[in-house]
Amino acid sequence: MPSIAPTLDAPRVPTPPDHSRRRARVTTAVVLLAPLVVLAVAAWSYRWMSDDGFINLRIVDQLTSGHGPVFNQGERVEAATSPLWIYVLTAADLVVPLRLEWIAVLVGITLTVAGTALAMLGAGRLIERDDRTVLVPAGALVLVVLPPMWKFASSGLENGLTFAWLGATCALLAAWARSGRPF
Repeated sequence: MPSIAPTLDAPRVPTPPDHSRRRARVTTAVVLLAPLVVLAVAAWSYRWMSDDGFINLRIVDQLTSGHGPVFNQGERVEAATSPLWIYVLTAADLVVPLRLEWIAVLVGITLTVAGTALAMLGAGRLIERDDRTVLVPAGALVLVVLPPMWKFASSGLENGLTFAWLGATCALLAAWARSGRPF
C-alpha cells in the first residue's frame, strides 16, 4: 500500500536562465543580419540602370502591350538575354503600382539580398554547432563588401534573380544533405 506521508525531498529551487545561450542566439542574429543590411544599403545607395536593363524594360513594355517579347512591334527578333527575368519583371509590373524602372531596381536588390540570405542559411545548416556557438558569415562578408555586388544588384539585369537561384539551391542542397536521405 502506498504511503501518504510527505516526502523529505529538498524544495525545488528555480535555476537561473542560461544567459549564454540567449546571448549566443542574439549575437548570431545580429552577426548574420549585418551583411544583409550592409548589402541592402550599399545596393540602394549605388542604384542605377544599365543600357541592357533598359532593353529588358522595353521588352516588358512590349509584352504587357500585347506585342509579345520583342524589342520593336512587328519585328520578330528576340532581344532578351534572360527570358525568366523578363517574365518576373512582367509579373511584377502587372501587380506593383510603380514605374517599371523602380520595379526592376527594387526586385533586383530584394532578390540579391534574399539570395545572399538563403546561401547563408544553407551554409549555416552544414555546420555542426550547439546552442552557444556564434556563426560568423565569413563568405557573405567577403561577398557584400565587393562594389560590383552593390552596383549590379539594381542594374536592371538578372543578377538578383541569379543570386536568388544560387542561394535557394544552396539552402535546398544543404537541407537535403542534413536529412540523410538518398536521392
